Amino acid sequence: MNVDEAKRRLAALAKENIRFNEPHFTNQLLLREGKHSEVLEHITQPTALVKVVSQPSKYGDTKHALHFATNDKTIILPVIFDDKGLYILTYIKRHRRTT
Repeated sequence: MNVDEAKRRLAALAKENIRFNEPHFTNQLLLREGKHSEVLEHITQPTALVKVVSQPSKYGDTKHALHFATNDKTIILPVIFDDKGLYILTYIKRHRRTT
């Protein structure tokens, strides 16, 4: 999946079709001092999406690592697109930009 295709799929998602791998996602979000609202904003308005890395997951799905760049950090969201919408696996924050 390329960046343009990912942006198109993300923009078409409804918020009720976004699911999280709980409690792991929230634990990582709190540990890395992230904000739930920021994650939802990046997913529903994917203008900051700069890179998509796809790889097979251990259960036969395709996992996509979505890289969102801001002024001072990169947020990486490993996700799976499925029939129900989007499943966000975890939250990763780097204090440098991905180019």
